Amino acid sequence: MRNINELFQELSQSKFRTRFKLNDRERQYLTTKGLDTVVHQAESFIKEKLAPAHPQNDGRQFPENGHPVCVALHAVGGSSRNNLARWHAIERGRSLDDLEVEYLVSVVKTWLGKQIS
Repeated sequence: MRNINELFQELSQSKFRTRFKLNDRERQYLTTKGLDTVVHQAESFIKEKLAPAHPQNDGRQFPENGHPVCVALHAVGGSSRNNLARWHAIERGRSLDDLEVEYLVSVVKTWLGKQIS
């Protein structure tokens, strides 16, 4: 796992990662539901679709838009196990532990918070 400040510094240098932004509908959803609710949804998404050692449809389980969490996961390099290895130093081939899930949720929360501030 990475230091979050260092991670966001490196992400800010990626043309691909910086292109992800919430659209009006996604921003409205986040505002209406509230950050806490959406962060809780992020935890569920991560546990269900990313935490298994070999996630089903890995790399395709999160669309690039439609839900704030999906956009956030793409923006922070957390949308596949390959990206987790590349951006977060979380190796492939084993299930995520509770600390890694908590770390990813905090990364998503940080990114979402920046989108509404």
